[in-house]
Amino acid sequence: MRPGCVKTRAVEDVDVRVQALEDDGRSLSFESSQSSQSSQSLQSARVGGRTPKISIESVKYENGSFEVCGLMRHPAPRQTVYETLVDYDALPRVFHNVDSCTARRGEDGKLVVSQMVGWKFLIFRGAFETELEVVEDEAQRVLTFSLLRSAFMEEFVGDWDVADDTADGGSLIRHELRVMPTVRPPQRIGNLTAKIFETQVRSVLKDLAEELSLRLPAAESE
Repeated sequence: MRPGCVKTRAVEDVDVRVQALEDDGRSLSFESSQSSQSSQSLQSARVGGRTPKISIESVKYENGSFEVCGLMRHPAPRQTVYETLVDYDALPRVFHNVDSCTARRGEDGKLVVSQMVGWKFLIFRGAFETELEVVEDEAQRVLTFSLLRSAFMEEFVGDWDVADDTADGGSLIRHELRVMPTVRPPQRIGNLTAKIFETQVRSVLKDLAEELSLRLPAAESE
């Protein structure tokens, strides 16, 4: 694993029914730049004359697996980003889709984080619980969240790669989401679903940007 990478595995314990459509045999892979709407929404995260920049580098659905990669440049230093990600009690305030979050040490000394995560699709909404084992490496700014139980996903992995932004200062934050459901939708439905995951990645980065902008003045005063 590269330094500064946060790997997250989670499972949605929900029952999903997908109406099968004929698989047209094609995969989805395209580049998507930051939309003007997202740019406007990030004005609230503006710090010291700089507005965090979010872009979607790639979106792909292939062989039953969804992959979305997003990138954010933020004036917050790398350590502040790491401290925000490990502030488990604050995550429900940071990320709009996290309803609750608790961290505990098991009898074996391992750190376990439990989250109640909300979801919505059109007029439908609900919540599911995730339970993850966490390994922290503060020296490398590395976190590894490992799935402890699964009922719906074969794989749900979110990689955070936090590096120093040598060009503009601050941090270069890359978030990659990889999802493989147990029931893999045909290509045509998968292509549509991939756009939902793209929106999720963009939304998570926006939430993080706003929290980092709130924490940045305190970090600079230390």
